[in-house]
Amino acid sequence: MASLKAKLSRGIGTAITDYGMIEAGDTVAVAVSGGKDSLTLLDILVSIRRRAGVKFDLVAVTVDQGYDGFRWPVMEKHFRDLGVPYHIENTHIRDTIEDHKQPGATWCSLCARLRRGVLYRLAREKGWSSIALGHHADDLIESHLLSQLFNGATQSMPPVLRAKDGYNKVIRPMCYVWERHVIGYTEERGFPVICCACPACRDHTLKRQVVKALLHDLEERFPGIKTSLLSAQRNLKLTQLMDPRFLPMGEGARLKEAAMASPLYGILQNEGVSEEPEEERREERPEAPALLTIGARPAAHAPGMAAAEGNGGSARPRGGGSVRPVAGVSAVPATSPGIFREPAHESPGSCGAMCGCGPQA
Repeated sequence: MASLKAKLSRGIGTAITDYGMIEAGDTVAVAVSGGKDSLTLLDILVSIRRRAGVKFDLVAVTVDQGYDGFRWPVMEKHFRDLGVPYHIENTHIRDTIEDHKQPGATWCSLCARLRRGVLYRLAREKGWSSIALGHHADDLIESHLLSQLFNGATQSMPPVLRAKDGYNKVIRPMCYVWERHVIGYTEERGFPVICCACPACRDHTLKRQVVKALLHDLEERFPGIKTSLLSAQRNLKLTQLMDPRFLPMGEGARLKEAAMASPLYGILQNEGVSEEPEEERREERPEAPALLTIGARPAAHAPGMAAAEGNGGSARPRGGGSVRPVAGVSAVPATSPGIFREPAHESPGSCGAMCGCGPQA
């Protein structure tokens, strides 16, 4: 069985190649919170850089949010031991949140926006090409469900994101990596995991924690569900959804428009074509909101996932698309068709995607 480092390296290297995340001459700023996910990402990227066919630079960046108990000097020592240039930014994010948080609201979304703003500013000031975040495959499918269940939108966290400012680029090289492998590697390497000290870290009533527990239960009952959900994000069938922008409206829409323009339309509507109350008609036939904010899938990205245990334990696309090599890391071909069934080995005590502290926090 391949080592955990080999699994993670293949998954991260494949994602870098599939999505063209890193190019020659780039300076990649790895956002390290002190949790298991970002520490693992930095460690694997350092290893990949040593054997990459192209040269790129790494810098570790930590945003101290100002919470009491955040031990940022531990991160400073770890970066020095690893031999990676680093930057630690001390901020007053905690005070800003306390001043602006609405009653009953959680800290997480505002905190994330403020941290992202700090990273964007630093990237511009220091000329970093991209910002690498430690979100893994579990984070992506949790965000997917959260968006659908609570926001009425079909979206998640893309592997590559170009910021609205037109300059900053966010990459997620662990998009094919499962959290259980990150936990195992963190324990194996003995990383100095620290908690961000946010008061919401251990709040298991938060929606993300509820969705994480739901997925854990479903994966135990129906092995392979998580991999199927991840595969679904690359296998969009836009014409099978309700968004009118992607439907072949054609003649039906033209005829409806002509009917509505007729002076008889209002009379027919008012003379009992349907006896339902107006409120009920609106309930049963709501106007379709514009839900999707995504474009067509690139031709090189075929739908579906390949068998992952033989492919570094990561979720890997399958299909006939060609892959452009980037950063000297070769794409790992699918070894067998079908969907890898990911066993459920979640840690119920993990802080999860909020701070990434994991079981060692």
